[in-house]
Amino acid sequence: MLISACHEPVNIGNPHEMTIRELAEAVIRATGSTSKIVAKPLPIDDPKVRQPDISRARAVLHWEPRVSLETGLQRTVAWFEAQQEPPIEVIDAWLETQRQPVKTIATREASYAMI
Repeated sequence: MLISACHEPVNIGNPHEMTIRELAEAVIRATGSTSKIVAKPLPIDDPKVRQPDISRARAVLHWEPRVSLETGLQRTVAWFEAQQEPPIEVIDAWLETQRQPVKTIATREASYAMI
């Protein structure tokens, strides 16, 4: 976009129509969540069609989606799971196997071992 002559908005999305409920159900399946979906009344200005017109993205960027929603969600969940640090209990158990006197200081962001 930066080097193109197009200076108008370009929709990036999947032209496959789906409801918010269907999206929520897909997220629940991908995450293995036990969350429940709660239906609420729609706002007055809520869009009735959730199907982006990506014709400009195809024409200007030569772009279109190549990954299905399910695959994209699986990849996203796997990435987030890989970012998680092990629980403090796991770190403490590992440190105990090192047979050194250790004091663990845990913060919200990280766990630090002081030897």
